Amino acid sequence: MDAWHLHGVLLPDGTAPIDLWIDASGLSEAPLIGARTLPGAYLLPGGIVDAHFHATLDFEERGLTRERLLELNLAALQRSGVLAARDTGQPPDAPWLVDLQGPAFTAARTLLAPPGRYFPGLGENAPPDRVVDLAVGHARGGAQWVKVILDFVGPDGNWFAAPRNYDPDTLSRLVQAVHAEGARVAVHTTGPAAADAVKAGVDSIEHGPSLDAAAVAEMARRGTLWVPTLWTAESHLRPLAGTPAEPIVVAWRERMRELLGLALRLGVDVLVGSDERPAGETVHEVEQLVATGGLTPAQALTAATATPRRALGLPGHPADLVTYDADPREHPGALARPAAVLVGGRLTA
Repeated sequence: MDAWHLHGVLLPDGTAPIDLWIDASGLSEAPLIGARTLPGAYLLPGGIVDAHFHATLDFEERGLTRERLLELNLAALQRSGVLAARDTGQPPDAPWLVDLQGPAFTAARTLLAPPGRYFPGLGENAPPDRVVDLAVGHARGGAQWVKVILDFVGPDGNWFAAPRNYDPDTLSRLVQAVHAEGARVAVHTTGPAAADAVKAGVDSIEHGPSLDAAAVAEMARRGTLWVPTLWTAESHLRPLAGTPAEPIVVAWRERMRELLGLALRLGVDVLVGSDERPAGETVHEVEQLVATGGLTPAQALTAATATPRRALGLPGHPADLVTYDADPREHPGALARPAAVLVGGRLTA
């Protein structure tokens, strides 16, 4: 049995180095005989949580099967110190991840969208007159989350004005039906329909660049989660620098900084999610929450650890732990270089 001695600052809130020991049963303050010293001066029980991840999608265009993508993407998360995640929707041809759900993983089934109103081949055809029944079927099939593509970009290419896919009444009925089955609802939204989604009682807003202050206040009142996926948004918007659309990008950055600041002040749970970016690079969303969102590094680390662990119900294994040589509350980039990763108390390669 592996046993390890730890000496370091406990993240995300510790201030001074302490001594701990860990084996397959979890952390302990009592010394363990034969324990070896684990490298790293900053200790993160449970590791990072990625709240918006797609385990069976290929954002690096490697041409792999869904099964192989699942294997490689989950391995990449683990190597990077991301030891818990929420899969926010799979293509219809992907293997259902229900058996992976547990203390460190939660998932939606497919991405529900009307025909022709999402990326080709990635969404499940869900016309408005069938979407509620399909959502209930997902919940009854074991999905802890149901993913709805509430709006999608139109012919003008303006994501911030994306036309809605489902009307408020349909979405409200869907939310009520899914909640009755004990599951939760996440919605993709980039357009003005976001405010209606909050009022409908959805459990999480994914993206949400067109939210406003009133909607954020309603999120705080209802306990709605927000996963802004700023790194993905920046990857699409950054090429617009120097073009006539640049003022739109500047305005978006200013709005995100203002609204995320308001969200944190009001107590909205803001979560880190990598979305379309390569698996295992979640650290860049932490950095983006600082650079674009205006969070402090400590706030951004909390958005990748304690907040999603609580909000998503992902306690993880008691012997999962990641260590770092530098303090990610001062330098978020330190998260890209784990000194050690323990999974179930065992050191990963």
